[in-house]
Amino acid sequence: MTYEEFIRLQQPEITEIINNNFNVNPSEFALKYSNNKNLPIRAIAEQIKLKQKASEKFPELSKTDIIFEQKLFEQASSEYASEYKKEITSGLKGLDLTGGMGIDSFYISQKFKEFYYCEKDELAAGIFSYNCEKLNISNIEIFNGDSIGFLENFEDNYFDLIYADPDRRTGGIRSVDIKFCSPDILGNMDLFKKKCSQMLIKLSPAFDLAECMRIFPDITQFIVVSIKNECKEVLVKLDFKNSDKKTVKAVIINEKEKKEFKKETGKKYSKIISASGKYFYEPDPAIIKAGLTDKIADGYRMNYLNNETDYLSSDIFEESFPGRKFTVIHSGNFKQDIIKKYLELNGIKKANIARRAFPMTPEEIKKKLKIYDGGSEYLFFTKNNEEKFIFIHCRKNIFEK
Repeated sequence: MTYEEFIRLQQPEITEIINNNFNVNPSEFALKYSNNKNLPIRAIAEQIKLKQKASEKFPELSKTDIIFEQKLFEQASSEYASEYKKEITSGLKGLDLTGGMGIDSFYISQKFKEFYYCEKDELAAGIFSYNCEKLNISNIEIFNGDSIGFLENFEDNYFDLIYADPDRRTGGIRSVDIKFCSPDILGNMDLFKKKCSQMLIKLSPAFDLAECMRIFPDITQFIVVSIKNECKEVLVKLDFKNSDKKTVKAVIINEKEKKEFKKETGKKYSKIISASGKYFYEPDPAIIKAGLTDKIADGYRMNYLNNETDYLSSDIFEESFPGRKFTVIHSGNFKQDIIKKYLELNGIKKANIARRAFPMTPEEIKKKLKIYDGGSEYLFFTKNNEEKFIFIHCRKNIFEK
């Protein structure tokens, strides 16, 4: 989107066109009106496309007349994740160092009397300012420029919280390493300590607990957020006044509910490895990422299938288990000819394939067994308690009481 297109999109008649064509295919709209030189057709088509996508990522905001932009849309936190950030932040004065589309600012600012949004990109800051007016948000001050320079102008200990979602794209390449993110979080840590009492940092989902503990000595919370069974964010909360207590959390968010699991770092749980039971369990990605499978297994009295994976089993069906739940139909050693015969006898031509601690990829497994992806059957490939390769045939939603 160009700045000129952004200005045009603010016109009430353009907003009406977008709303009236919400259910229209954006490409068909662009083709139909391609000869109309009086309208920013490309920009309108983009708004239609993004508003359609927004109904899933931003279900409430999609009902408003705010303006979206493709790159900002892709980089923004989902509404569900931003609402969670609102729950774990509060104070009188807050700052978002890396504003972007501003979804996090929209929500976090609701817990603060005074809030600042910083964004170096002029278009992004302009869109955010326009959207704040549309949403009747009046407690956010917008700064278009370098956020570190902006922060240096405040007196020490001014902010209760500084939030940062550093840009992980350098030179067009996406990086997990925080050293290559912008702004430089680690390089400016002394400045942050002077200006605020707490920080909340959004990191790549690939970031692990051990690395965070190493590079953030003031960490108090390591939080993994999954949305609809997909790991979306790793959040690190720093407390510069009191960082003695450190907690690991897994937050599982779905449309109807939110579940939170946590433990203090250093606590150990028993780990029992045994043969597969009647039911097969795979913890939610947030549980696995946060290293909380031991606690979950201990709480539900489940056994591990082996010492290398997070696959669990039990002879008892646990409906409240945080993750995927299956009935075991059959299990056996991995012998290609025997498995192929088993699949043929049971008329299985399609299956959902998953593997952990297994030498072949799902694509290689499908090719070897000559089956297609999908359907209602699930085949898991892993090791058993005797370190032998096995397969487990499961189905969802058919549970014995």
